[in-house]
Amino acid sequence: DFSAVKNTSICGGVTAGCFLRAGLVQEAALFYGMKLIGDGVAGVSGLALPLKSALDLRPFAVTRPGGDLFVRSMLCSRG
Repeated sequence: DFSAVKNTSICGGVTAGCFLRAGLVQEAALFYGMKLIGDGVAGVSGLALPLKSALDLRPFAVTRPGGDLFVRSMLCSRG
């Protein structure tokens, strides 16, 4: 029972995917580094949603720490 949990930080793509699939995520905080590096580590693993079922994020705060982009968003719906 996770009803008492109000705030937690999820690190790692597999763990984030598990929490998203379970419907336990209300807010996402995403960092975007302003670099193109080619192949990288998946931010969220195990969802593999088609575009029509993609999770809808609504940004409510955007900042530029150190030249990167930090976006806080509410999770609104599943497509």
